[in-house]
Amino acid sequence: MTTMENTADSQDSENEILSRELVLSALVHEVTRVLHSAATLDQALNSFLLGIMEMTDIQDMALFAIREGQSDLQLTHSLGLEQVLAKAWNFIPNQGCVQECLTQLRHVLVDKPNPSDPFRAHSSRNYLVMPITARLADETEPGLSGQHSVSRVRALGLLWLDTGSGESAITGQTISHLTGLTQQAGLMMETFRIQRELAATNSELKNSNAKLKEAYVALSKAQKHIEDDLDRARAIQNSLLPASFPTQLLRRIASKYIPAGKVGGDYYDCFDLGGCRLGMVVADVSGHGIGAALVMSMFKVLLRTFSMDSPSPCAVLNRINHTFVQQQLGRAQFVTAFYAIFDKASRRLTYCNAGHVAQLLRLDPGSQGGPDSVLEMPSQGLVLGMFGDTFLSDATLELTPEARLFLFTDGITEAHGTNGKMFGVEPMLQLAMASGTNHPVELIDDLMATRSAFLGGSMQAKGDLADDATLVIVDL
Repeated sequence: MTTMENTADSQDSENEILSRELVLSALVHEVTRVLHSAATLDQALNSFLLGIMEMTDIQDMALFAIREGQSDLQLTHSLGLEQVLAKAWNFIPNQGCVQECLTQLRHVLVDKPNPSDPFRAHSSRNYLVMPITARLADETEPGLSGQHSVSRVRALGLLWLDTGSGESAITGQTISHLTGLTQQAGLMMETFRIQRELAATNSELKNSNAKLKEAYVALSKAQKHIEDDLDRARAIQNSLLPASFPTQLLRRIASKYIPAGKVGGDYYDCFDLGGCRLGMVVADVSGHGIGAALVMSMFKVLLRTFSMDSPSPCAVLNRINHTFVQQQLGRAQFVTAFYAIFDKASRRLTYCNAGHVAQLLRLDPGSQGGPDSVLEMPSQGLVLGMFGDTFLSDATLELTPEARLFLFTDGITEAHGTNGKMFGVEPMLQLAMASGTNHPVELIDDLMATRSAFLGGSMQAKGDLADDATLVIVDL
């Protein structure tokens, strides 16, 4: 053969290799395009195997996936294998070439498999296994120069090719193209896995959102019912407070009541007992809300009932205490109360203080008196509703002409300002000493203005009271 003929044969061989390389590259490109356009993972992986068959002429092949949370390989897709065989072909990846392929993440070409090889019964002469991998999201790890990103690759499955079932030999270039395709298949498997997880998460979120909406609707309805009940309770409670006073038995009177919530536990009243006698009371039920309002309504009914039978405030409060103890209000609910009876004819004031804050009596508001002109009427026993014996007693005072009585609850004196300090009883004492002949309405307005200035920007100044507040000023 001449040199010219040798050169021509060499050129033809190179052209044939180049032509085959172009065809393989085109096939790889087309298979990749089909993979990424598939609507489902099954479509993508079936196209993947068909593309390999077109590229290599290999007839028998199988795709195995590592089951999540498991340690075995499960056959998911195959070509050329009998269906019965394909369904049962699952095994643990801890043998020979399979373990090497999945742990070292590289292809393994096996010629004449040994007797323990899991593919021996299904391979004509030799086979090729290639790992199907996916790159995980970058993670950060500490290093000498600080945190740095680390990319990790994990095996998703295994591609098995019976290289003896094809007509063309497996070359290094072919393996290179197959490696690229298996990477694309791994990418698709990971993408669809993420999509499944996102879909499942989205479904859970939708279900949770639907349940939250149902719960919100139910809660809104319940809240509406509660608000309606509170409005009715507030209306009932307001009806229990005095709408008018027996002005024939006193000169002037003014009152201010501020509940901590829609309903409160404070109570005050001024009522005619007959025979020129006037009953005056201020009481505070522990806590506030509907429970306190119910106890307050019980207290009013009992007070009005027992007061008609006894001229002694102590006797009346003891009977109320006995009733409360019998009803077993418990230590969580008790009442403090100041109850006084004023006899207009004799100008005697008889009172009893059951665990209530000390009330004030201005003897002569017509002059600018000193501290001695204001009397404090402290507690003489225990609160009502907790103990069988309250140790209460009556006290009697002879009132000067035009005496002035200050009745209030600790919601007035124990309110806290922005500095954490309490309003205290001192402003009330100052008001009592300097009250002069001013109308009780003016005095209440002055004290409330002073109190608001003291509270400043605190929650109580904004109406979020920690306790109900009551103030009553009576000119006797």
